[in-house]
Amino acid sequence: MNAIAAASVSRMRHFSPQNVANTAWSFAKLCFAHPPLFAVLAPRGACRFAGFEPQDLSSTAWAYASIAILHAPLLEVIAFAAVSRLPQLCALDCTNLAWSFAALGWSHAPLLDAIAAASLRNISDFDHVGLANTAWSYAAVLCVHLPLLDAISAAALCSMAEFAAQSLAITAWSLAALLFHHEPLLAALAAAASTRIRDFDAQNLANTAWAFARFEVHDGPLLEALSAASLATISDFDAQELANMAWAFAKIQVQDCPLLEAI
Repeated sequence: MNAIAAASVSRMRHFSPQNVANTAWSFAKLCFAHPPLFAVLAPRGACRFAGFEPQDLSSTAWAYASIAILHAPLLEVIAFAAVSRLPQLCALDCTNLAWSFAALGWSHAPLLDAIAAASLRNISDFDHVGLANTAWSYAAVLCVHLPLLDAISAAALCSMAEFAAQSLAITAWSLAALLFHHEPLLAALAAAASTRIRDFDAQNLANTAWAFARFEVHDGPLLEALSAASLATISDFDAQELANMAWAFAKIQVQDCPLLEAI
C-alpha cells in the first residue's frame, strides 16, 4: 500500500475525478491512512469537482470522514457539488454524505437541506442501516428536519423486522438526541430491542437505555431486558457507558439493585 500511495502521489496530476474517489475510498476502507496521499488527493479532488459523479462525491467524503481527516476546502467543494446534483443523489449517496459531514462535525445547512429533499424522494430505497445512519447524522449536528424525521420514522416502522441491534440503538439515540418523540416508533423500537437484546453490545445497551430515559418512557419488558443483558456484559462497559446506564435508571426512578451494584 505504501508503494501504491507513493506512486499515486507522484502521478496525481493524471488522476481523474473517479481515480481520486476510488483511491481515497480504497485506502479508507482498508483503514490505511497515508497522510501524504490524502494531502494531495484533496486539492486534486477540489479542482476537479465538476467531473465528479454523485457516487464519487459521497465516496470521497466517506473516505476522509472514516480516517478522520477534516479538509475544509474539499468539504465545501463536495457540498456545493452535491447540492447542484440534487436530482441525482440516490439513497446511499444521501446516507454517506450526511454521515461523513456529521462524523467530521461539519454542519452545512444547504447540504443538509439538499440531502433531506433527496432522501424524502427516495425514502423507500433506504434499508435499516441507511435510515438509522441518516437519523444519526442529523442528530449529531442537532439538525431537526421534521419532514425527514417523519419520513424516516414511517419507513422504520414498515421495516422494523429488518432492524439489527445497532440500527435499533442508533435510531433510538437519534430520536432522543433531537427530542423527536414519535410514540409509535418508540414503542416498536422498545419491542424489537427487548426481543433482540442478546445482540446488543455495551454501547448499544447504554445508548438505548439513555434514549428511552430521556423521553421518560418506562417500558417494563425493555428495562428488564436491558438490565439482564447489562449484568451479563458489565465488564465490557466503559466509563461513559456505565454513567449513561446509571443515569438512565435514575432518570426514570427505577432502583435496580443488582444492576446498580454491578455498575
